[in-house]
Amino acid sequence: MSLTVSEAIKLNSYSNFRLIAGHRGLNRAIERVGFLDWEVVPQTDDKYPQTKASFVEGEFALCSMLFAKDHPERILDAVKILERNRLSGLAVKNIYYNELPEEVIRFADEKAFPIFIFHSTYFEDIMTETTDKIRSIGNSNLLESKIDLLIKANLNKTVIRDIALEINRSFQESFLVVYAKGKRDTSNLMILNRAEEIRKDRTFKPCDTVARYQNGLLFIATFEKLEPSQMQMKAESLLRMIKADPEEYYIGISNLHTNLNELGAGINESLSAEKSGEVFPGGSVYFKDIGADPF
Repeated sequence: MSLTVSEAIKLNSYSNFRLIAGHRGLNRAIERVGFLDWEVVPQTDDKYPQTKASFVEGEFALCSMLFAKDHPERILDAVKILERNRLSGLAVKNIYYNELPEEVIRFADEKAFPIFIFHSTYFEDIMTETTDKIRSIGNSNLLESKIDLLIKANLNKTVIRDIALEINRSFQESFLVVYAKGKRDTSNLMILNRAEEIRKDRTFKPCDTVARYQNGLLFIATFEKLEPSQMQMKAESLLRMIKADPEEYYIGISNLHTNLNELGAGINESLSAEKSGEVFPGGSVYFKDIGADPF
């Protein structure tokens, strides 16, 4: 998963953005945010300031067009350089330009290179929020890869425990796993945002973990001790906390486990129970009720 331009413009700091060209390129991935005015301007002839280009593929450029304040003919050369360096897009603050020359719009549309005009928002706010989201996505991707290891690799119990404690050093021994997948298509960014909201909930415990996994939410709840008779009550409490309504989600719930070495098995149980719920809809599905062999 990566942050695409179409997902970035849903962030708060992008609320004033107006797309003026390159709408076919909104699926480009943003790797970082940079400032065009501070880093580089085109150097096609002596009219341009002598600064050195420093671009990274996937960079999203913010700009005031200071270098083209009185020279709109410079803008096309600048955009060509950005597109040639495979940047993800350009956002121009309307300090000097409310619109860009028609030849720039045509070029950006032809190359599917997104260009936006925006106002009011500070460059620093856009950069901070975007960088935070990119970092959050990176952490989520790492967590998803560790979950994949737990459920797909043939690991011994010691390695399983080590990976579990890499996921969360505060995990306790007893645990159950809930997996909730929306019945309607949901973007990865929306799932990630939901996971972040859950972590901020006052009832969320340091010994628990919630993660985006395969277009759904995976919740690992651990306990110092949990009696089997308390399991259903606890599972229902978790569903209320993550706001997983069975009318909107397919929900799978693992067996209760009392040894962290079995975390991979518990995750697999929740995924299998959720899959069963997709085939036979009817509310939350407990792994113990689907008649499958233990993992």
